[in-house]
Amino acid sequence: MSGRARLAAGALVALALLAILVAVGRWEAHRHARDENARIARIRALVGPLDKPKPDAYRVNIGPGLDCLLWGRNGFPYALELCFTADGRVAEAIDRRPGGPHIASLREDPGRATTRIDPELARRLLRGLGAPVA
Repeated sequence: MSGRARLAAGALVALALLAILVAVGRWEAHRHARDENARIARIRALVGPLDKPKPDAYRVNIGPGLDCLLWGRNGFPYALELCFTADGRVAEAIDRRPGGPHIASLREDPGRATTRIDPELARRLLRGLGAPVA
């Protein structure tokens, strides 16, 4: 085999390996988003209605475009937390009750978040707590 043929074969092998790595990376991103979305949905269900009972605390601008509401449960003042984008995608959820904390996060890619809350209600709740929001 000539030098050119070996070089061409090596380039083809490298391209094939690169294609495999890209496919594995996309699969892993999909799997991660699926798992995190399931965990976020479980914590969201624990919160129940956002305004009954009303949240006890907030955090604003914790990351790129994320604000958070926190609810107390059974003597734990910041037991449950939902962090969301301006359009209501819940990109992070935290359960700090005993046995935790359990953190589910898509902060690195909030566009993959499938659990949503009403963004207008969330802003009203933030304002009601004194948060500096529009």
